[in-house]
Amino acid sequence: LSPIPRPLACEACGQCRAVCPALAIQDRDAPPAPPRTRVKSARTGPYTPTRDIQPVTIFACRNSGGPALRATREALPQGVAVVEVPCGGAIHELTVLGTLLAGGKRVLLATCHPDACAHHDGDHQCALRVERVRATLRNFGLPPTTVVHLSLSPAEPARLAAAVQALCTEGGAQ
Repeated sequence: LSPIPRPLACEACGQCRAVCPALAIQDRDAPPAPPRTRVKSARTGPYTPTRDIQPVTIFACRNSGGPALRATREALPQGVAVVEVPCGGAIHELTVLGTLLAGGKRVLLATCHPDACAHHDGDHQCALRVERVRATLRNFGLPPTTVVHLSLSPAEPARLAAAVQALCTEGGAQ
């Protein structure tokens, strides 16, 4: 069984890569993986670390979290890394867990509001993956609040800035 690409149907959202059980789907435009992770994920593939992991990593959807971050007038606190992805649905559990295993303390996934995803159900897929990551964290005795999922629009930079600040003061950066 091999996948049959359909270039006219592809929206380059990355969701197919995130659900491929064989991690066989590649993307030439994939964003870099979070720093210092060696986990092979469906979204980012193998990664060679180039810099130290930050205490807080934000995975931001390019249609919601990314624009909200750019619109905020507040500088991000020190110790926050941002990884912009095509769609929140493209963020694989292994990418999030790999970020934590590499030394990250908190992860924020900033995605579109439910039913407002430009790629159909990316926010819903991200929410399901966050719940699976939280279940894994609970199994290892770690607080599930280590990973936070925030649904927002590009017009909510203040809400995103407040969430980032809360993550940083609750044991993340600073």
